[in-house]
Amino acid sequence: MATQTIVWNKSGLAPSASEKSVGKPINSAVYINVDDLRSAEYVVYLHSISKRSFNQHNPIYRNVVIPACSKDERYITFMRITHPVQIPTVDPNNPNSASIIVIENAKRAALSICNPSYVGNDLAAQDKEIPFEYQISSSESNLTQQGVFASLNEVPTEEELKAAEARRATYYKAIFERMNGLFRSDPKKAQDELGLDHHLAAEMFSIDVDWHKLTTPKIECPNCGEKIKEGIAFHYSNGQRCVLDFERTYLAGAIKKEDVPIERRWWKEEKSKEQLRQDAVALGIEVDARWSVETLQTKINDALTA
Repeated sequence: MATQTIVWNKSGLAPSASEKSVGKPINSAVYINVDDLRSAEYVVYLHSISKRSFNQHNPIYRNVVIPACSKDERYITFMRITHPVQIPTVDPNNPNSASIIVIENAKRAALSICNPSYVGNDLAAQDKEIPFEYQISSSESNLTQQGVFASLNEVPTEEELKAAEARRATYYKAIFERMNGLFRSDPKKAQDELGLDHHLAAEMFSIDVDWHKLTTPKIECPNCGEKIKEGIAFHYSNGQRCVLDFERTYLAGAIKKEDVPIERRWWKEEKSKEQLRQDAVALGIEVDARWSVETLQTKINDALTA
């Protein structure tokens, strides 16, 4: 097991646990049988889109320091883990002999950094909500919701980045709305709970609230001509809401999806099962009434590409 803090260096990747870092322990010799070591099979990369830093405790690496993305960075890659993870461990049956090698799956190790509550080796778990009764750590340790994620890609795909951004937006929306309500009902408690994440949420949505004031320069609103702070998602003019960015305004909870003009909708409208059935029939597909929406869509896609 590692006994040091894993810190990000200028190369953009975490060094090995043997390199100098915070809280350097007393060095001691470790003897291993090289014949017990396995060859590397693949690498799991850890990325972050968060504008804040974290210090995540971990059973293998003790502490992992994750730096914040700069203003101009969409993401950073702060660590890579080679599979299999090989951990020199004292042989309990023969403490004076060479260390035995304990094998850990690199995907499991990476997921434990993102969120200690993950179980198993499936990276797709990052896209699923963990039921409350199965969460073994506090919400502060859930860095997946903050934009930290594991990937088999050294350069994350656009799909992976958008998924991480969506998870962070969901988290920020929840804490933003809660802080707004708490500030109205119990200002003293709100001040006690107010933290960095709340301010980052307000900055991401570019919304002025009582507990967070934007410090950006003023520009002329392209819609109504009023002087507004640069980068805001919406503002009020003569009692009317003036929206500049419908997606961020929706994520902030200020409007509903039905309020968004059709030409400004960023999401893909999903067809109902009946609509898909009609499309399938029009393509000459013999439809089974038991087919699910997913099956209907697959059959339609197959027919269109045939």
